[in-house]
Amino acid sequence: MPEIPLLFHVTNKLENEGTVIHWLGITQIGTPWADGTAFISQCPTKSGESFIYDFIVPKAGTYFYHGHLGMQRSAGLYGSIIVDEAEGEKTSFQYDGEFNLLLSDWWHKSSKEQE
Repeated sequence: MPEIPLLFHVTNKLENEGTVIHWLGITQIGTPWADGTAFISQCPTKSGESFIYDFIVPKAGTYFYHGHLGMQRSAGLYGSIIVDEAEGEKTSFQYDGEFNLLLSDWWHKSSKEQE
């Protein structure tokens, strides 16, 4: 099964806080600095700076990412990544399509007020 290289260029446009992105379901073998666990495997990207996440996904699939610092996830820093098989590659299963749905709470206070 071929490995799939992914490259994400993240620019932190938050005014006064750092940020990191954590990739759920993607094991960071050989790239622990791209795991997005603030102050453990990666220092947060400072306001106004950029960081390039460059890692390998071992197989096609649907993955989830989110901010891993403070209240950024509840403020909306999350999403999904759909990694398709390379053209010409066959999957071990067949399906008609994919419907991606992300649900979140609706907060009456800002993430700063919640914090």
